[in-house]
Amino acid sequence: MTENKTSIWGGIFGGDKNKGQGEEPIGELVLTVMNAKLIRNTELMGKMDPYVCIEYRNKKYKTDVDQDGGRLPVWNNTIPISVYSLED
Repeated sequence: MTENKTSIWGGIFGGDKNKGQGEEPIGELVLTVMNAKLIRNTELMGKMDPYVCIEYRNKKYKTDVDQDGGRLPVWNNTIPISVYSLED
């Protein structure tokens, strides 16, 4: 099974369509991932390079990596996601 990974800009450039499913989106959900406070450091040397992954309808969206973000990463990434059902 091949995993479909879409960057945060996938919704803008057409990567967020449910191609082949014959379903049109009913709207758009816009998520803004701002920052985090992580509980533990997983790196022995240096700082962590954290990012956030979101999955909706078998599509994955990922923020930018906060290089050397450590335990207090900041992203301020906006992720547009097409919504296909209010029951999801």
